[in-house]
Amino acid sequence: MADGIENAAAVCCFITSKYQSSPYCKKELLYTENREIPIIPCLMDSDPQWMPTSWLGYSIIDILYLDFRDLLTDNSQENIEKKCDMLIERIESTLGRISSISSLYLSINSLIIVLLVCFSEESKPEYVAKEVSSLYDDQDEECYPV
Repeated sequence: MADGIENAAAVCCFITSKYQSSPYCKKELLYTENREIPIIPCLMDSDPQWMPTSWLGYSIIDILYLDFRDLLTDNSQENIEKKCDMLIERIESTLGRISSISSLYLSINSLIIVLLVCFSEESKPEYVAKEVSSLYDDQDEECYPV
């Protein structure tokens, strides 16, 4: 975990009530914050009324989050693509122009595949793992998180 954060240009966190109650997620986000790495919060909780509170609410209080909660009720291709575009725009605006564009491109594509697969009819964990791992099969270079 620490290695991924230390080599990240930004960290996208997909926030749910379970994320908030996880001590590991708390450590990861607070470590990211302490290292002054940009955080891109995305709300993903199944309860449309839930909002982060406590340590999590405080950590992201001054960051505009992306709201992905409607993907649970509207997983149409159009809505998924819209959310992916929003996330890509946020990553690009957060990072500006970066030198390792191939790593960023691969990471964004990985994220898009994960979102598309997770909210599709084929959302079984083994299918998601297979799709994501296939992205890296032909890669020679190590790819760090965005």
